[in-house]
Amino acid sequence: MVGYFLKRFALLLPVFLAMSMVIFAIVHLVPGDPIDHMLQIGSSAERRGELMAQLGFDKPLAVQYFLWLGRILSGDFGTALILKQPVLDLILQNLPYSLALGGLSLAVAMIVGVSTGALAAIFRDTWLDRAVMTLILLGATVPAFWLGLLMILAFAVQLEWFPVSGARSWESLVLPVATISLGGVAWWPASPAPRWATLPAKIS
Repeated sequence: MVGYFLKRFALLLPVFLAMSMVIFAIVHLVPGDPIDHMLQIGSSAERRGELMAQLGFDKPLAVQYFLWLGRILSGDFGTALILKQPVLDLILQNLPYSLALGGLSLAVAMIVGVSTGALAAIFRDTWLDRAVMTLILLGATVPAFWLGLLMILAFAVQLEWFPVSGARSWESLVLPVATISLGGVAWWPASPAPRWATLPAKIS
């Protein structure tokens, strides 16, 4: 079992590396210069050059990436340019919210996926089966960011049932958990269901 997880983790490393390259490049393609937020109004060009050299922004993009990756692997996540705080501290501050959101979304997706899969197996070729298949199809195809915006507009802005953002109460988790878990429902098929669902037919 340990060997299996190690193998899967090793296969994920190239994916993480490729994604980090893409995100790093996208950040540098976004309009705007972070140096402008760090310099005081009226700073000289010499001061700008010193700051760019200090941060490594004067080097080619590929060199900047490998310097950044080396610092990340050594545990140095740097300092947030806007908030002026260590990035690692910001990650640790928000990690409990991310873990709660991920854990609840996984639990809801598993419960809903297994339950609806069992119902679809019991009531095969009925309207309930088709409804479950439609739910799974929507969860697998609708982009989460688009679904999240629709839920915010419907349940937070129009109906005012839940807050638009924040993490002050359990109500703040409802819309994010619903958005994420719907996409995970399709990954939890109820594999044991067909066996016991068809058991009465075999006995008869």
